[in-house]
Amino acid sequence: MKFVVRSKSSGSEYNVRVYSTEDGPVITCDCSAGENGQYCKHRFALISGDESEVVEAGAPVSEIVKLVAGSRIEAAINAMHKQDAVVKKAQAELKAIKKTVANVMLGRI
Repeated sequence: MKFVVRSKSSGSEYNVRVYSTEDGPVITCDCSAGENGQYCKHRFALISGDESEVVEAGAPVSEIVKLVAGSRIEAAINAMHKQDAVVKKAQAELKAIKKTVANVMLGRI
C-alpha cells in the first residue's frame, strides 16, 4: 500500500509505504526522520487512523490499522505510550518539588 501524506508543519509531501511480511507489517516513509530510522509522525498518524493529511491513498487507512493490530508495532507503540505517561508524571512531580525548593529558599515554608 502506498500513501502520500502532507506534513502539518512544512506542507511537504512524503511517501509512506506499507508492506505485509511474515514477521509482520513494515512501514516506511521518505521523510528525513523515516529515512534515518527515527520516529516519524507521518507513519504514526496513519497507524493511528488519522487521515487528515492524506493526499493520496492506495488503500483505506483503516487497512493499516487492521494490519498493525496485534503486531510488534502495536506492542512497541503501547510500550511507548506507557513510558510517556511515566515521564509526564515524573515531570509534574519534579515541577512541584522545584516549587517547594524555591519556597523553602524564600523562607515561605
